[in-house]
Amino acid sequence: MRGARHAAPERCTVRGRGAALLGLLAAFSTGVTLPACRRDATESASGVAGSAARAPQPALPQPRRHPPLPEDAELGRQATAQWQEHEEEEERNRRRCYDHERLAQHRAVVASLDGLRQRYERAKSQTELARARLAAQHDAAALRARIDAIDPWQNSSLLVADYDTLLAALEGRTADAPSAGASQEPPGRLRAELNRQRKTIQQKLAEADECEQD
Repeated sequence: MRGARHAAPERCTVRGRGAALLGLLAAFSTGVTLPACRRDATESASGVAGSAARAPQPALPQPRRHPPLPEDAELGRQATAQWQEHEEEEERNRRRCYDHERLAQHRAVVASLDGLRQRYERAKSQTELARARLAAQHDAAALRARIDAIDPWQNSSLLVADYDTLLAALEGRTADAPSAGASQEPPGRLRAELNRQRKTIQQKLAEADECEQD
């Protein structure tokens, strides 16, 4: 018909875009092709969705980190010293128990050493001093074998080192040992040393009875 006007295409106004979004949903369900304005609305909606997908996600909370405790150098030294003292006591107790299990052997060795020492105590002449020294030298090899039987590696017993020292003095293998020109009495320093070593041995034998077994 003359004078009939063609319908103008719908303008993509804000209101039209809102309606276009509703039409977009209907079009997806029906498969209808959208006009240009609706396509623009679709692209706009897709852009909004893409922008939302590209938006930075909130960071996940990190676990709390506590600051390091302040260090006290003096307390650290004290703790180290206490631990070392504990370790030393544990080692000494181990050796006490080692000797406790061999008390019969210890007592036999101590009796032999005491017999040799008393020869020096009873000596009244150079001849008697020489005899005491020779007796120690004669018995030394057998005594050392018995000492080695107690602790072959000499790293467990508290006593075997003292036995060796005392036996060496009795054999005359120390600077204080009596010589051919010595007086009739054993030298005072040797007598004192023999008695000191005997006392140390007796104390360690008593300590072996204090073994604390698990």
